[in-house]
Amino acid sequence: MMHDYDIGDKVEVCSEEEGFEGSYFEATVVACIENGEYAVRYTNLLSDDESAPLIEIVKANEVRPLPPCVNPQDFNFYQKVDAFDNDGWWIGLIISEKIATQNGYYYGVYFQNTNETIHFRFDQIRVHHEWVDGEWILEEESMRPPMKKVDYKEGDKVEVCSKEEGFIGSYYEGTIVSCLENGKYVVCYKNLIEDDNSGRYLKETLYPKELRPLPPRVRNPTNFKRNQKVDAFDNDGWWLGVIASEKMVQQKIDYYKVYFPNCNESIYYPSHRIRLHHQWFAGHWIK
Repeated sequence: MMHDYDIGDKVEVCSEEEGFEGSYFEATVVACIENGEYAVRYTNLLSDDESAPLIEIVKANEVRPLPPCVNPQDFNFYQKVDAFDNDGWWIGLIISEKIATQNGYYYGVYFQNTNETIHFRFDQIRVHHEWVDGEWILEEESMRPPMKKVDYKEGDKVEVCSKEEGFIGSYYEGTIVSCLENGKYVVCYKNLIEDDNSGRYLKETLYPKELRPLPPRVRNPTNFKRNQKVDAFDNDGWWLGVIASEKMVQQKIDYYKVYFPNCNESIYYPSHRIRLHHQWFAGHWIK
């Protein structure tokens, strides 16, 4: 069912640009054209010279009304949501509990199209609705794949996801030293030290959802490629980034610049501190 829009209507426009497929951008209808198309003025996108909001001619099937406004108290694991990034809304999955920081609550959102996880503030996430045959449908069923339960035992090597502000989304190697009756695990970190100046390695009691096995051991390529997703080792942990340069050789050591989208920062690393990125999703490793 085709929906008719009037001048002044608030809408969202589906992008067909490569790399932006499936994302939606807010706009206002500024003209109705006789051939059924519309001229829209974007809310957040600017013209090429950045002097004014971008105005485009779009087809009727590229336009939908603004979705219903729903204000949840929390999001659930594997709930389908839209996250606001790069001036638009992108479909993803909640894959973490709510993380409290001084700057507000955050959730980890997984994007299947790019196999990428990014942490967003609560106010940057909304409940996902589908526009189907001229009606909004709230999808009750999640996109959750079959969950593979992982039981760890003493001596298992794991990685722990940090919830500390400024370190959200980074992973730290450790070893299971005790399995508790309440289902939690005691982990001794490989590189993190206690704060009491004793020199002892830090131990923490953690929920299973805060752990993952060590990623698959895969031989690194001879050369990393631009825009390739990798993990870089820094501050005693592994951080998700993207290769942002060609190889640079200094004193017979290969270096690459890695860009970190979460903090909008680029740093050069020797190749031995970079590994291929794998995503731990629903109990499975995805390359």
